[in-house]
Amino acid sequence: MIFDAIRSLAALAVLLGHADGTFPPFAPDKTHHIASALWPQQMGVVIFFLLSGYLITETLDRRLRDPKATFADFAIDRFARIYSAFLPAIIVVALIDIYSFRTCPYPSPETIARFTPGIFIENLFMLQAPDVAWPFGSGNPFWSVAIEFWIYMFVGLSAFALRDGLTPAKGIAIIAVSFIPLQSIDSNNLVFVPWVMGAIVRQVIATGALRKVATSALLATLAAGVGMVIWRNILGETRVYDNLTSLTLAATFLAIVALSKRLPEQNVATIIAAWFARWSYSLYLLHHSVLQLFHSAFGDDPPILIPIIASITLSIAFAELTEVHHRKLGAFLKRQLHERVLPYVRSFSVRDRIL
Repeated sequence: MIFDAIRSLAALAVLLGHADGTFPPFAPDKTHHIASALWPQQMGVVIFFLLSGYLITETLDRRLRDPKATFADFAIDRFARIYSAFLPAIIVVALIDIYSFRTCPYPSPETIARFTPGIFIENLFMLQAPDVAWPFGSGNPFWSVAIEFWIYMFVGLSAFALRDGLTPAKGIAIIAVSFIPLQSIDSNNLVFVPWVMGAIVRQVIATGALRKVATSALLATLAAGVGMVIWRNILGETRVYDNLTSLTLAATFLAIVALSKRLPEQNVATIIAAWFARWSYSLYLLHHSVLQLFHSAFGDDPPILIPIIASITLSIAFAELTEVHHRKLGAFLKRQLHERVLPYVRSFSVRDRIL
């Protein structure tokens, strides 16, 4: 699927951008980075949020049409998707950082400053948005995971409340989970904006209106969007985290998705993309810590391909043990909810009414 390809390319963009920022390979004086011009890591993050907005809106639309679907089941599935990799990843990051502190000659002062029990706990509870708390240790990419998590809760609660009716308890819950998403409209790198744009793209695609648009027009939109983003950033007119760049990337994303509907659904490229997407989340979580480990050990000396290959290799192995099992974890948690928690809650409620 095209979404697997987009997710994979975004993850690789983040990896290469951070690798270039850590080990600038193309300038002997180390003063110029590709990342300083194109900001590929930031574009990768914006693309992740566009993609999430599209796919979660599609998921919610499907679930809301099912009268048996509940927010609890939706929230468990999202929790499993995030935490199946995040919880073991933060432990792996802690182990990498401890090894770096104890054995490497150039440990990162920033990583040392962020390696505290308090920040670890804040990260466990998904509070590491930029304007709330720091990411733990060398896990710099963790910040966007927190925002993503709370967007899931906020949008999911709001959608199910619109379908089933708003109660005081639901209203309080929506307010409680809305802080970080709403904050991310004008701070936290503005990433709720591309998420909403991704949701709008999905609604436009769902109408079928673009089926009548000529392929040449969609290709022109795609080329113009890519060209504008690259040109503006090469000129240094803006960083990627701004609303105009998000809008431009959203238009590009819209063109790509519309064009993908006109391609064969299954081919070698889609199989390869699905394999890359299988471990892209793990790569996003772990790559920065691996890069920092190599920098702590060797400074700017190691060839850039070595830490890149190490990041990818670790992520593939890590994903096979964690994130690829997120559906099994979600199913297990839902069984616990329906077989143990809900019957207990119902019996307690009946007993309370009798008393």
